Amino acid sequence: MKTNRATGAILAAVSLVLAYPAVSWLIGVRIETAIERNYELLGDNPSLKIVGRDYRRGVFSASETLTLELFPFVTQAASEQRQQVLAQHPGAALPPVQPTVVVVRSQIRHGPFPDFRDFAAAVVDSELQVGAAFGPRLEAILGDRSVLAARTVYR
Repeated sequence: MKTNRATGAILAAVSLVLAYPAVSWLIGVRIETAIERNYELLGDNPSLKIVGRDYRRGVFSASETLTLELFPFVTQAASEQRQQVLAQHPGAALPPVQPTVVVVRSQIRHGPFPDFRDFAAAVVDSELQVGAAFGPRLEAILGDRSVLAARTVYR
């Protein structure tokens, strides 16, 4: 009788150990889908344009690099104005119009207990990184701190 209980306890423990990675992976799939839906909402926003997204998912975590262009309509208008000036003044030395780009890097930990600290579907730590145009100026002000850091908890 004791061996049956011991065997049952061992089987239950092994089942939990094997089930946890599977559940964590499935939660990761759901979190990725939820994040994608959030980005779909940006589709109608004229102030932001997603120009790149790299999402890498593992069993217990994922990482994402999201590249955004800020105010693409301003970049477009400046490019058109530059073209008009060049058409009127051939050979004029005008610098090319560069879009304002920012990068958001996120570390996503998912599962029923991300990092075995939180009871949540996922915990996402994100950090905003600005382009070369702003980087040195902000670094002088902020030092080694982030321009913007956020923590999102998916329950």
